[in-house]
Amino acid sequence: MSAPLDPGPVRPAPLRRLLRWSVAVAAVGLLVAAVLTEGPSLLDALGRLDPLSVAAATGAVLVGLVATMLSWRALMAGLGSRLPLAAGARVYFLAQLGKYLPGSVWPVLAQMELGREYRVPPARSAAGAGLNLALNLVTGIVIGAAGLALAGARGLSGYWWVLLPLPALLALLHPRLVSWWAGLALRLLRRPPLRTRLGGRALAVATGWSALMWLALGTHVAVLAHGTGFRGRDLLLLSTGAYAVSWVAGFLVVVAPAGAGPRELALVVLLSQALPQSAALAVALVSRLLSTLCDLAVAGGGMVAERVHRARAPDPVTVAGARAGPDGMP
Repeated sequence: MSAPLDPGPVRPAPLRRLLRWSVAVAAVGLLVAAVLTEGPSLLDALGRLDPLSVAAATGAVLVGLVATMLSWRALMAGLGSRLPLAAGARVYFLAQLGKYLPGSVWPVLAQMELGREYRVPPARSAAGAGLNLALNLVTGIVIGAAGLALAGARGLSGYWWVLLPLPALLALLHPRLVSWWAGLALRLLRRPPLRTRLGGRALAVATGWSALMWLALGTHVAVLAHGTGFRGRDLLLLSTGAYAVSWVAGFLVVVAPAGAGPRELALVVLLSQALPQSAALAVALVSRLLSTLCDLAVAGGGMVAERVHRARAPDPVTVAGARAGPDGMP
């Protein structure tokens, strides 16, 4: 007899919700104040961004989004649900639109609902979504800390000490430790436990795609920074580290839709160590716009790809849960 699969999201305590809202509002307020203060300089920096730079940055964002979808798909395959590429794109990219709602639970709930169409047990969808998020957080912290410490930019060269915890963070990616902290996280979230041990190969593939995602997203920031006139030697390292750390910061303020506000503020602060503040603001604002447009584009692309897949195959659903037992697990 199976246990209930989805007891529902856990609402944070009122004080915690107030703190998150306060942080989000303060971040947005500081960002707006910076935009108003840097008005003329900001317009000048935006004006230096040529269409070629914006197009190249857009391409890098799209590569990053596809890479994170492939990372999630590798995790799902390791958990026992091997989705076709078109179906995986549809489920993942459509579910990710839920991140524009306040709170971090909506993409997970959307993946659980969309996954039912491909016979993916809801508990497995929740586990895959949680693992994907946790893996991106760990790799983001590792790559972000390494990038900032190695960039050697003004004000960052003394931060070599952030590299010290990297071995411990990398150890968290060992399959046995992944199973442990994933199980702990699911218990804290009152979600069903993992009944399938994630294999080392699936985890390695997922980690590789996650690392590629951060490199691609860092590249889009570097291209935009270069377009504003910055020619730093370690631009890619700084941009990748800054974006990864700011993404983690935006995630931690879960009340902000898709980290909007806190992520941009953190990115401006980190980039301003090497760029003029007006240029850092321009990069952060254009980055947010491109990210939103690309999220919409890949969601639409996932739907089109799945329609084409359905048209070519009378029964397009590979039985993603075919190996599942009566409780929805292998």
